[in-house]
Amino acid sequence: MFDLNPKKIDKIGKCMPIVFSKRILVLPLLFFIFILLGCSVKKSNKELSQPKYGGTLKLKIIVPVENLDPIQTLFYTDWSVSNLIYEGLVKFGQDFDTIEPLLAESWQKEDGGKRWVFTLRPDVYFHDDLCFPKRQGRKLEAKDVLYSFRRIANPKLNTPNWYMFSGKIEGIDAFHSGKAETISGIRVLDSSHIEFRLTHSYVTFLKLLATPAASVVPQEALAFYKKDFKLHPVGTGPFIMAQWDQMKKITLVRNTHYWRQNIKGRMLPFLDAVEFYIKPNYTFSESDFLKGEFDIISANDSEYVRLSKTEGFAKKFQIKQYFQKLAVRFLAFSMNTNTILSKDTNLRRALSWNFNRPLLIKNSHGSSFNLAHSLVPPALLGTKPLNEAMYDPKQAAAMIKKTNSKQLNHPLVVSSNLRSPALELFKKNAEALGLTIKMDIRNIRYYEHIITDHPDIFRVSFVPSYPDPEEYYMLFYSKSGPEINLTNYKNPEYDRILEQAIYEQNTSKRLLLFLKLEQILAQDIPAIYLFHNKPVYLITPRSIHGIKGRFLVLDYSEVWMENK
Repeated sequence: MFDLNPKKIDKIGKCMPIVFSKRILVLPLLFFIFILLGCSVKKSNKELSQPKYGGTLKLKIIVPVENLDPIQTLFYTDWSVSNLIYEGLVKFGQDFDTIEPLLAESWQKEDGGKRWVFTLRPDVYFHDDLCFPKRQGRKLEAKDVLYSFRRIANPKLNTPNWYMFSGKIEGIDAFHSGKAETISGIRVLDSSHIEFRLTHSYVTFLKLLATPAASVVPQEALAFYKKDFKLHPVGTGPFIMAQWDQMKKITLVRNTHYWRQNIKGRMLPFLDAVEFYIKPNYTFSESDFLKGEFDIISANDSEYVRLSKTEGFAKKFQIKQYFQKLAVRFLAFSMNTNTILSKDTNLRRALSWNFNRPLLIKNSHGSSFNLAHSLVPPALLGTKPLNEAMYDPKQAAAMIKKTNSKQLNHPLVVSSNLRSPALELFKKNAEALGLTIKMDIRNIRYYEHIITDHPDIFRVSFVPSYPDPEEYYMLFYSKSGPEINLTNYKNPEYDRILEQAIYEQNTSKRLLLFLKLEQILAQDIPAIYLFHNKPVYLITPRSIHGIKGRFLVLDYSEVWMENK
């Protein structure tokens, strides 16, 4: 999943209303924060026992939502909205490795993990919508799960997340290629039970089922809205689409027939509505939040310190959780253009060694980023940074002399959807090697441009669809497809090791395989890593309760507000 969020590293003084996930302790300011939290724990516990119905949660997003068809979900902002509308068989828990029941109330794992049987909940209905007779949503059945997976595998739909399921379910590739009319590995046993048969036992299978692509949709909605389904989403989730002005505002309203209850048996959700305001200008994010124009903001250390010094902050606001958005940002090389840059590893290595990446962090006090030393964030890879970002201009100068850079007959084009100090520094450092760099900033259809035009160098911001290292390494897997493997990188040894890691059940052995992949990428240099996100503080008014973080997005189904 690619992140179009245009937060720049030189805008570190501005808080961003971005959803982050995974509660992680942050050492700076921790003692001070615990004091603040401790002062309100007793009150909060009392209040949380008495949730109220009503109220509208106001959120701010920077980039407009593009597509709310779950099989087309490619961008983080789309997921943050569709997560409230759709549901899958299972959902992510509040840590990286926990999977919880959702539309499936239970499941059985058999044949060493190659056969799974899911039992659906008996009380789930699709949203009331024009696509149904009398506008009344019908009951969810196992056939809807099968239909949703047939959509994932339909080659005519060009599903960008097809790579996650390709080869993993029996017969799904034959269906995708048109060699079979059915997916032999997915079978409806009855209206409440569905069976999956896998080609191997995969440790990530349940995680795949928790991704947006595996959300369950009704066939009636697709037949009714056709190509416009992406603008008229129909699911089983806690909220229903009510209004969508693509460049201004999205309003979701309470699903009055939602099936879930809280632990005390009260029907969810509590909120009347959730409103997303699209405001590309983030300059006034802090002041807008303090004025109550939206209800959630994320902040790094320095941003939190500044906010905490505003008058009445401790009485009005609370730190709800710590979240880590597991994004990685990097500069990638097009590897299929038959140019000197794509052919000559030494030229790419010279560009990497002459790029003073440590300076970016040094000059960005309080930044929300750490310098990336590996493709996968250490929190997921389970190891410390593998290598320091090498900055050696002398070696880079010596390396450039060994290349065929003089054969470059055009400036190297660097594409991005935003301007940033990282790009400017890269340009300056590359030109110091005698190369000519042309910047190409594209604010719209940026990833489409990468896929179709293959610029020499391009900026990528990637957020995983599921929390596992294999999801990151799929970015350089030759069989992923051009929507995911944007560089068109091909290395048979890399593919072989990744496929072995996908099948491997032993955690320690998987880690060793992932480290081998890191070594191959370090040798071939299809990309230059830039940043990983630091954990951030999630801040809300004290009147808001019940927010839960689930991997990358927030769950608002149990949120309630004191002052409606």
